[in-house]
Amino acid sequence: MKPNLRFRFLILVALLLCTGCSIIEEPVFRFGLSMERCKSHMEKKIVMVEGQTLCYLERDGDGEVMVFLHGFSADKENWIRFTRYIPESYRVIAVDLPGHGESSLDFGGSYDACSMERRLAEAVRELGLTRFHLAGNSMGGLVSLLYSRNRPEQIISLGLFDSAGVLTSVKSDFFKELEQGRNPLIVSTRKDYDNLLALCFEKEPYLPWPARNVMARRQMDKTEHNRKMWKDLFQELDDAPVRDELTKLELPVLVIWGDRDRVLDISCARVFKSMIPDATLKVLENCGHVPMVEKPEETALSYMAFVRALNSNGQSKVDVVP
Repeated sequence: MKPNLRFRFLILVALLLCTGCSIIEEPVFRFGLSMERCKSHMEKKIVMVEGQTLCYLERDGDGEVMVFLHGFSADKENWIRFTRYIPESYRVIAVDLPGHGESSLDFGGSYDACSMERRLAEAVRELGLTRFHLAGNSMGGLVSLLYSRNRPEQIISLGLFDSAGVLTSVKSDFFKELEQGRNPLIVSTRKDYDNLLALCFEKEPYLPWPARNVMARRQMDKTEHNRKMWKDLFQELDDAPVRDELTKLELPVLVIWGDRDRVLDISCARVFKSMIPDATLKVLENCGHVPMVEKPEETALSYMAFVRALNSNGQSKVDVVP
């Protein structure tokens, strides 16, 4: 390359980097994400469910299976760093729930929690899973609850990580926003995305360039997509059906909650603990709504302490995880 052309090329690259151009940011982000997956020994795979693609990450293991579900508008990547602290003998599967992440969205379909649970059951059947630990965060916790109630014979233990499903008289910042006609979980501007991170985390995890820019754009691209799913999920906020089922859960349950959760107040954790017969509660200090992202090591170690405490009859030996 001639010197003057080389100089122009370098200037062009510098301008693209300085302006945060998506032409550069997208491939850099995808490369960084693939490196993160590799560090956790996770591989992207797909399964077909009701004619739609369901995407998931899997780490092979010859021991028990663990299935993890993310929250509303999030994705399977939330479990990547958490998985690094799960012993390698466990087979880990982190799912993109229908309509989320890289899984298909059919605008003519339904994305209420019961529909997601049904599609998850079909994916489990396709993957040949018979017994496994199931855990979910927020909306994923609600789907996990429904799955465990409908198919208890498949579940070794249930993990509820700042789970949706019950309401209390304490109004979180999230519900105060909803009462004002704003849904902070649905992003349409860059400011919305910044506000979403501030809402979900007590201390935002470090996001290297260009992750924040790319993730903000992806959320903005899915604004109508997420509005459709929210409408399906929560046409009315009523926790009576879930409360009615909690006392019927006959399996060990770990409730993990961030004490600074501004989406679902920690009073919800106490409802789960008091109503589920065999429930263990772990409160994470100085942590927000997405503990496996904000504090992946502490969350995973607490989860593993619970799993290891299960005896051969599947009953928890501990009341509060240390």
